[in-house]
Formats: sequence, C-alpha cells, structure tokens
Amino acid sequence: WLTAQQHRNGGWGYGPASTMTRLTPQWTDASNSQFALLALREADDAGIIVPRIVWFRAEAYWRRLQNKDGGWGFQPSIAGKPPQRPTSYGSMTAAGVATYFILADNLDHRRREHTRPNERPKGAGRTRSKPISRGLQWLDANYRIDRIPRYVWMAAMRGHLYYYLFCLQRAGDAAGLRIIGKNDYAAQICRLLLRQQKPNGSWNDSVIDTSFALLCLGRASSPVVIHRLEAGESTGPDPRDTANLTRWLSRALGRPVAWQQVKTGSSADFSGVSLLYINSRTTGKTLPTGRQTPVPRDMTDKFRRFIRNGGTCLVQAGPDDKKFVESFLKYCLALFPDYRRQKIGPKHPVFGLHFEIPIKGRPGIVGIGDGCRTRIFILTDDVGGQWDRGRFAQFEHLFQLGGNIILYAGGGGMPPGRLAQRLKPATPPPVKRFIKIARLKYNGDYSVCPLAIRRLGDTLAHSLPIGLKELSPVDPAARIDPNITLLWLTGTVPPKFSKKQLSNIRGYLEAGGTLLIDPAIGQADFHAAAGKMIAAIFGRDNLRPLPHDNPLITGQFAGGIGADVRKVRLTQRKSTNAKPTSPKLQSVVLNKRVAVVLSAHGLTCSVEGNPCVENFGYVTTDARRIALNVVLY
Repeated sequence: WLTAQQHRNGGWGYGPASTMTRLTPQWTDASNSQFALLALREADDAGIIVPRIVWFRAEAYWRRLQNKDGGWGFQPSIAGKPPQRPTSYGSMTAAGVATYFILADNLDHRRREHTRPNERPKGAGRTRSKPISRGLQWLDANYRIDRIPRYVWMAAMRGHLYYYLFCLQRAGDAAGLRIIGKNDYAAQICRLLLRQQKPNGSWNDSVIDTSFALLCLGRASSPVVIHRLEAGESTGPDPRDTANLTRWLSRALGRPVAWQQVKTGSSADFSGVSLLYINSRTTGKTLPTGRQTPVPRDMTDKFRRFIRNGGTCLVQAGPDDKKFVESFLKYCLALFPDYRRQKIGPKHPVFGLHFEIPIKGRPGIVGIGDGCRTRIFILTDDVGGQWDRGRFAQFEHLFQLGGNIILYAGGGGMPPGRLAQRLKPATPPPVKRFIKIARLKYNGDYSVCPLAIRRLGDTLAHSLPIGLKELSPVDPAARIDPNITLLWLTGTVPPKFSKKQLSNIRGYLEAGGTLLIDPAIGQADFHAAAGKMIAAIFGRDNLRPLPHDNPLITGQFAGGIGADVRKVRLTQRKSTNAKPTSPKLQSVVLNKRVAVVLSAHGLTCSVEGNPCVENFGYVTTDARRIALNVVLY
C-alpha cells in the first residue's frame, strides 16, 4: 500500500481517503514522506522486499527538497503552485537528516550486497554525504529545544514542539552525536519534557503529543553501549557499522540502545561507556601501522585509564592486515606490561553469553587480557563490514557476536542509561592512621586487578579516619618485614612456593602478620593450590572453616568496628538475583589470633569493581566488607 501511494516525485501525501488528496492529487510533503519511510524501513528490516525504485525516488525527493542553507522545509512546488512552508525550519530539517540516514543506509547496502569483504564499493560513504553534513550544520547553527527553530507558522500550537523534539532526537541518534550545537541535546530534551508533563501523566492532554514525548524520553534515556572512534571527518568504508549493530541489538533485546561517535584528539571523552570501538580502516590515517602508535599520542593516557578502569576495546582490523594486528598487539602489550595475548577459545563467553554463536560462523579474534578477563578484542575477519552493510539476515551470527561483546564489556548486562545520575564520590575526611598492606609475589599474576587495594582504601576512608598504604609487592624469597600489617595473595594462576619461601611466610605470620588469600575470580585450582600451600606450612588439620560466629565474621572486634558479613551475595553469571549466603572462608589460628584467611570465592576482582563476566566471587559491596574486616581485624 505504501509503495503504491508514493508519488512519481518520490514523496508521499495524506493517502486516497484524505480531502487534501481529493483537492490536490499531486500533494506530497516532507512530514508524510518521513513517516512512510520509517514504516518502509521496518518492513525492509523484517525481510519484506521493498522495490529499489522506491528508495531511489525518495532519495531524489529529499535531495531536491533541501534548501541552499542546508535545511529542509515542508513542501516542494506542486503542479506549478507555490510550496507551503518552503523555508528551512527545525522540524523538517531534523526529519530530513534522520530520513536521509535511512535512505543512504539502504542505498549503500544495495550497492554493497555483491562486493567482497575488503572491497570498497562505489558510493560508499554516502551516509556522510553533503545533504547530511549540511543538515547537521543547520541544526548546529539553529539549535533550540524550547521552540521550533525558524518556525513562524501556527507557532501557538504547542503540540508541534513535541513533533520537532521527536525528529531532533532521531537525527542525533542516527548520527551518533552526543552534542548538537555544543549542547547535550538528550539531557535538555528530557528536562524540558519532564517539566511540561501534566499531573495526569499527559502532555497537553493529547494522545499524539504524549506519544511523541514518550518516544523522545525512551530514546534520550537509552544506554550508550558503544563509542566509535572517529578520525576527524574521515569515515572510511564502514561508517555505519556501529549504527546498524545497535539498531539490530535494540530489536533483539526489545529495548533501545544507542551508539556515539568520539572524535580523536585530546578532548576525546570515553566516560559513561564500557566499550570503545576502533575500525582500523576507518581511522587508518590516525591509527597507522608501523612505527607510529596505533592510538594518537595525545589520547594514550586516556586510552590507558579507560582500559584500567574497566573499559573494553574492540578493534576491527583490515581483513588480512597482519601488520596492523601485530602492531596493535605490540602497542597494547607495551602500554599494559602486565597483560598478555589471549587465545579466544570456543568456550569464551563472547560466543555464548547471550546469543549462541555457531562454531562454523565464528570469525577470527585475537585477545589481550589480564588473567581475569579479556580487555581488548581484535577482529581479524571482516565483521564490521557486514555490520556496515546491514546484512542482518545473511550474517545474523556476526550481529549476535557484537551483542555478546557489548554485554561482555558491561559485565553481562547493560550500562545505565545515558542520563543516569553519576555521582562523584565525596572527598573522604583526613586520614589519621595508615595500615600497611602489600601483595605477595609468586610465580603467577599476583598483581592482577591493580586498583583493588586503592579502591578498598577509598571505601575505608569514608567510614573511618584510616587509610591503606599499599607497599611494593613482597618477595618471600627474603625475610618479610613484620611491620607490614597484611599480605594479600591473589591471582588466577595456582601459586607455587619453595621451602625457603614457605619458611619466610611462616616467620612473618608467627611474628604477628596476617595473610589474606583468594582466587581473584574464584578459580577452584587456585583455591586448591593455596590450600596445599597452607597445609605445607602448618599442616592440613590447622586449616579449618572460619566459624560464622567468629568476630571476624560478625564484625564484633575492636569495639564493633567491623561489618556483619554472616550473609553475603555471590555474583551470578546468568542471573541478577543473587541470594544471600554464608561466606565460605577458612582460617589458620595462631596464638588465638586468626593469622590466615583463605576465601573459596573471588574477592580481588569484586573489590576492584570493574565488570567481569568470568568472576565468580562476592558482589562488590560484600567483597569489600569481607576484605576490610580482615584488614581491620
């Protein structure tokens, strides 16, 4: 029906039952046309074939309708009659930008359907063509949300504002923008709408106005799940990879998710998102192989902080571009010397976290991780190219893979909405006393989760005027300083110690020191090896379950300074409803004092608080309470 109603000029009117159509059969306008194309895109995504001529005619219509200033008006000239509202204004310009993305996406996909993965087809990059760029420039220059920019007709009709905001939000989301005209448009739209909602829940007592307002709020508050690194104005051959991935994922999960572009440079902001995406073919001039660094020098510190603070990086290498892969690996391993190259095996969570990826369709992936989780993924096959082409049906497993990586980066779930309140922690009061704490060196990754002790200290300082002073890791090959209050043995590799090292550890404990041991993410083999180590020092019978009424568990020591941790929660990989349970701790008692605490579940990764699907430990709040009890005790 929609294709039959398209006029030969490429636009749509009000349909055959409309009085306007009976009076002016050739009537078309930009407003009706954008809704027709929204519906046709839904049909196209559902697998219904829309004739190619429909898209080509529509693209020509919107191209002709665009004004010289880059904006769009309401209507072209019809049958020699003057057009209605032809000058540029906010609603139709925002609609024009959002609609042109639909058209350019669709036409680019048609051009690319028969191209090889690494072949750049003619017309690629059309989604960043002049019509869209000029339209975005118009919106930047004329940005308003309290009224429709440059709109002088029927200005008293308040409902038209919500229609404009709906179009503006769509345009910003399609382009992956965080700001329009130096404004956080999503936040401003939400604030305005919430102020104007009536006590009965409506906007203007109108079903239509309320619908537009709710559509805006739903989009504006959706989580941003991926940042795409953009090199200036260069977009390369895959400009719509993340846009199509998030559009597919929104449908698959039944809730809107968004992407945003981040420009390279010192002002780049990676905050509020857990996954950074780099397409080496898109940013090739800025992220070259060879001697230059893969990430611009003025972004290196931000990139390092982003990864250290729990972020994940996804990199699309050019197909068969082994030089880039090796260059990026070398760069990352130099930037993070405690990380190592990982093999992404068939049991890795990205192949089955939410969507089950068939073995036959799994692309090549190289990983870099820290023992707890993979921090950086490098796609060596052309996954981003299939996302960009919008091949939802032919390569659905690649979109499923992208969805799994997004969920993996978020620790198995979605980040909070883009407007979620992110409170900066208050500055703790001055510290009057420090407790010395150090990691215990061994033959494995003892320094895993390097921010754990610092964040544990921040938690402590907000409760008591006591701080943690993290010392350099202690090598048990030599005598251990008894003035160190606590040694922390953690990691993912089962620990091994020589007889001399075990003797020095025993001397430290008998002199009054305390040893906390945990498998960083809860591996059973680490826990078993640690148990054997303690048995070698004190005998197996001396390592016993810590009673639940022990002061270290109840918090009733030093005047009740500790926390009651008799009921704690474990992380659940498939569920968010972790039921309270008793902590599974073992101890060695020396001279009526708990000198060794061995946890069967992970503490370190949870204490650090970064997302980690592989972690089977206590939830962050409970892990910190348990660890602080040991420290204070």
